[in-house]
Amino acid sequence: MEIEGKLIEKFAATTHGESFKKQEFVIETLDDNYPQTIKMQATQDKIEKIDALKVGMQYTFHFNLRGRKWESPDNKIIYFNTIDVWRVEPMEQNIPAVQQPAQTETRLSDDLPF
Repeated sequence: MEIEGKLIEKFAATTHGESFKKQEFVIETLDDNYPQTIKMQATQDKIEKIDALKVGMQYTFHFNLRGRKWESPDNKIIYFNTIDVWRVEPMEQNIPAVQQPAQTETRLSDDLPF
């Protein structure tokens, strides 16, 4: 799945257990009528991708939607959802236009310098 949005906040990476790492961040969708604020996460080696992103810039986020069920010790059932990002691509709005070098007109003269 994928979604386009503007990165509005990044949180510090955290470690859970001995080796599981994750970094959460928040995007705002680019829907003009009803933009949504969505918390996403990157895990393990994908965290490096999030570190390189700049707040305020627009990206396409490729992700997997995950869910699981958890039963508490008092038999209460809770459902969790996570949005795991696995690839991020900058959108064209972030890429500055390449300046074309000014072309100078060269005229050849019929007069020889000698």
